[in-house]
Amino acid sequence: MTSECPRARRYFSLKLSDRIPVYTAPVAQWTEQPPPKRQVAGSTPAWGTIIKKMDASLNLFWEAGLLEAVDLECVRGDRPLFSGLCLRLTPGELLHVTGANGSGKTTLLRTLCGLTRAAAGEIRWNGSTIQELGDDYRSQLAYVGHSNGIQGELTAEENLRAAACLGTAVDSSRIHETLERLGLVPYRHFPSKVLSQGQKRRLALARLAILRKPLWILDEPLSALDVSSVALMTEILIEHLDHDGMIVMTSHQDIDVEAKTVLPLKTD
Repeated sequence: MTSECPRARRYFSLKLSDRIPVYTAPVAQWTEQPPPKRQVAGSTPAWGTIIKKMDASLNLFWEAGLLEAVDLECVRGDRPLFSGLCLRLTPGELLHVTGANGSGKTTLLRTLCGLTRAAAGEIRWNGSTIQELGDDYRSQLAYVGHSNGIQGELTAEENLRAAACLGTAVDSSRIHETLERLGLVPYRHFPSKVLSQGQKRRLALARLAILRKPLWILDEPLSALDVSSVALMTEILIEHLDHDGMIVMTSHQDIDVEAKTVLPLKTD
């Protein structure tokens, strides 16, 4: 039986502690701090005066905006379309963009949406450029282009439910009311690919009632619509303007709306 020297045991424990340092990680710094919120680089809040309006049947809430274009220039390839274009749109106004084929109407609308970048000039929403605002601006607009943007394998009702996922929660009754108003209830369970061109266009426009954005940008919304559907769509446009909505649209047909400004485009 061997005896152990107390001094040796104490020396060993000191050396062991020296060789294996004890780390005290600042765990609390990581667990107590929430992750940063997602932001668009360089974005700054630029909200205008909040105007809350509610209609008992439509239940509309949004922020009033101001859309401006300053010295806008757009080109297609190496061909200039227009330059020095300025516009200003306030709540309750409709801007009817007219012009010959190839004059840049669709290019202007896509530029206002942020889908196409202008060669020069700025587009502003409530005083800030749409590049600065990013998703804050895009969340305020609804765009319907030449293409209807519907899924052919989905039914009319399923297409509207998919569109509702891009905005606020929508109940089934509102979807049914929208389909009924646009005359699509008898076809709500049909695949959209079997609908006529006019019915597909009405389904595409039905998204406007589901998403309920303050700014509508519409490229030839009345194409493929019959006379009664044009009258119904005009009624929907007027209702949107009455609730301080804003509309920028192209159409070769005249729009029977009082609060309307016509912007004729001519190729440079």
